[in-house]
Amino acid sequence: MTDTPSQTQTSTFAAANETVREVARDVREGLGDGEPPGQWKAIVSDLTREAPLASLGIAFLIGYILARR
Repeated sequence: MTDTPSQTQTSTFAAANETVREVARDVREGLGDGEPPGQWKAIVSDLTREAPLASLGIAFLIGYILARR
């Protein structure tokens, strides 16, 4: 019995989905390992995790101010 197109597409999609997840996991781990504490990106990242709504408000205000220029 041969694979139907829907079974082939599903397996192809599942394989692509798993590959993307693995690459994203590897990139996330690589970025997390190479980030020394105390740098501005680490500080902003920590603040965003602690107070996401406040960070979103500040980002919105900065964008508004820059857009009005």
